[in-house]
Amino acid sequence: MRKRDQIKFESPPQDAQQDSAADAKRPWDAGKLVAVRIRFRYALGWRYLLAAEWLQRQLLHEQAHRGGFLWVPVLIGSGSLLYFHLPREPLSWAFPMAAVAFALLARWRRGAVSRVLFVSLALIALGVSLAQWRVSRLATITLKSSVVAIVTGQVVRAELRADGRARYTLRVHAIDDWKELPQKVRLTSRKDSRPYDIGDVIAGRARLGPPPGPALPGGYDFRFFAWFDGIGGSGFFLGHPERSVTPEPGVAAVAAAAAAGGISLKINALRHQITHILRQALPAQSASLAAALIVGDRSGIDEATNEALRRSGLAHILAISGLHMALVSVTVIGLVRLIGAFHMEFAQRHSLKKWAGGLGLVFASAYLLVSGANVSAQRAYVMVAIMLVAVILDRRALTMRNVALAALVVLAFAPEALMHPGFQMSFAAVAALVSTFEILSAKSAERDAGAPKTPAGVYWFRICRYLFGLAAVPLIAGLSTGLFAAYHFYRIAPLGLLANLLAMPIVSVLVMPLALMSTVLMPFGLEQIALVPMGLALQCVVAIAQWVSNLSTAGSTGYVPKTALVLGSLGLMIATLCRSQLKWACIACFALSVLVLLDRRMPDAIISESGRQIGLLLEDGSMVLAKPDAEKFTTRLWREATARTDESTPSKAATHRSCDRFGCVLQKPGLVIVQLRSTARLSLDCRLADILVVPYSVPWACQFLPVNKRPIVIDAQSLRSGGAHSIYAQAMADNGQDEKRFSVQPARRDSGRLWQN
Repeated sequence: MRKRDQIKFESPPQDAQQDSAADAKRPWDAGKLVAVRIRFRYALGWRYLLAAEWLQRQLLHEQAHRGGFLWVPVLIGSGSLLYFHLPREPLSWAFPMAAVAFALLARWRRGAVSRVLFVSLALIALGVSLAQWRVSRLATITLKSSVVAIVTGQVVRAELRADGRARYTLRVHAIDDWKELPQKVRLTSRKDSRPYDIGDVIAGRARLGPPPGPALPGGYDFRFFAWFDGIGGSGFFLGHPERSVTPEPGVAAVAAAAAAGGISLKINALRHQITHILRQALPAQSASLAAALIVGDRSGIDEATNEALRRSGLAHILAISGLHMALVSVTVIGLVRLIGAFHMEFAQRHSLKKWAGGLGLVFASAYLLVSGANVSAQRAYVMVAIMLVAVILDRRALTMRNVALAALVVLAFAPEALMHPGFQMSFAAVAALVSTFEILSAKSAERDAGAPKTPAGVYWFRICRYLFGLAAVPLIAGLSTGLFAAYHFYRIAPLGLLANLLAMPIVSVLVMPLALMSTVLMPFGLEQIALVPMGLALQCVVAIAQWVSNLSTAGSTGYVPKTALVLGSLGLMIATLCRSQLKWACIACFALSVLVLLDRRMPDAIISESGRQIGLLLEDGSMVLAKPDAEKFTTRLWREATARTDESTPSKAATHRSCDRFGCVLQKPGLVIVQLRSTARLSLDCRLADILVVPYSVPWACQFLPVNKRPIVIDAQSLRSGGAHSIYAQAMADNGQDEKRFSVQPARRDSGRLWQN
């Protein structure tokens, strides 16, 4: 780095000399003022030159270590994220032309900093273009409102829940006499309904509506991901669905589409058959867990087991991800190399490593198809496939470049995956683990040189290294995914490290190898050989989860602002991807994220998307509901997001809630919410309420009052366009009088985007 006395500055510019002459005519001591100004300008210029030189040197260091490629998926993903948050749909040619223009500017510029800037802008514009192209290729038709109709469709997916009900995903053949049909709908049957298999065509009267949006602003958007899955409606059968023998007339186009999806239908049928075999061979709880690990069907796991796994930090074993894909591949590779070692002639003529890698890739591909190919499984498969191909080609397998390649492949084909919790958490964990592995492997020579040379010393050294890895992997993965878990699920697992230390050896050594063995033995009818010990191992895992769950607190974090997530994600990416001193910038990002978390504010009330449920948040940490028994799933999410306990005692609830046949009134100091059931007392409710919630359209409500006296009216139109609403109350002092003001935050903005229609 250059010293200050090594930098030559020219004489003061002409404008500085003119300012000095003008200041000299003033009565005060202008000489000192001019000297201070000139010194400040020179000091600022000196520091600017040193900072620019330091930044350029760090960028050159990143380039020398090929660190720039690691940021390519980050920048493309940032462009996709920007597209999904744009206020309206951009022109189809705008961002592709911007990408080309920025790329040309990057080619023309010579400076390292400016070139990095224009390349980054070009990649962001490319990410927007990829996301826009992906959306333009889809034509999902979504229902606009709730209807009751006779639905006929083919079962493409069947999930049997723990309560005895079945949820079917149907490829729609007909809905009454509609002409425009959604591609798929998702319907739930009654407990005593007859179960149907994949490929059956069923019909029944059902209540259908658009897929639900977020339960509260900033929450998980079910409608967004349903639109990309082609699901245009959801609901439940009003009666018992029956098998339809003959297809409805006029469905030739639908039949052609069904023929085109025949491969996926056969795969789903195979998955359904495997689930049926597991439920016949194992107890209910073990069968549900085995189905989650093998075919990715978690619908049969009861809520108590789910809660124990979440509280103990073991819920990740149910989501098929890199852990499962790696265990399957490693098991196959180990068996192939072990068997090949007994055939010396074959081992001498062929590379067992490459043969094992090829067979591991085959089994990983089969596991991807059987497991349902969800987002985390796709990411894991791409990552494992790149690693195994690298092994076959005699290249390094476990590197950050392979992680970046996997992210690029997923984002190129499904940019919407970036919004999914599975994508975010899996890549965060893998990036942190691989980055840590690279740092430790860089010192492997020194560590091996200092290791004991005696056989007993080597044995104990390997045991200690294994135990260190066993503790480090869940710790690093938990720290890297904690913020994402808090943002999406409003909780963390305080004792997750303990649970993983106890359970993961069982999962790695017993559960997954036995699951692979059982799948291989199923065609021969010998799956019981592996399923019985696998069931016992799964019972041990559940017992560990329940024990740790009883020791642990709920780990509730409450709502995490999106700004905190962005800053924390940026800090994690800087820490794992940077190779130069730029990585210390992650400390500033983490510090800002913590400050945003400390400054967050919970809403005063939440209104559901249907308008039939309202939650009033009290200062004592409880929540008063307009209807305590309505929309239980939504209210559970509200309590988790706001870190609230159960509803207040009946006496306190009666203080803040009063209901009659005309509606309900929820009130606390500074806020009165009226939920209408009838307009018989509308004039009185308009004068009483600060917020008026009407589950139907009343555009004329409260128009008789002066503008400054009218309540905020949230009717069916507002709920349809904005979804759930959060209410923030704030008392403002205006000319000695207290004026109540409210901020209403909808879950989504009516921007006309395709997935919102």
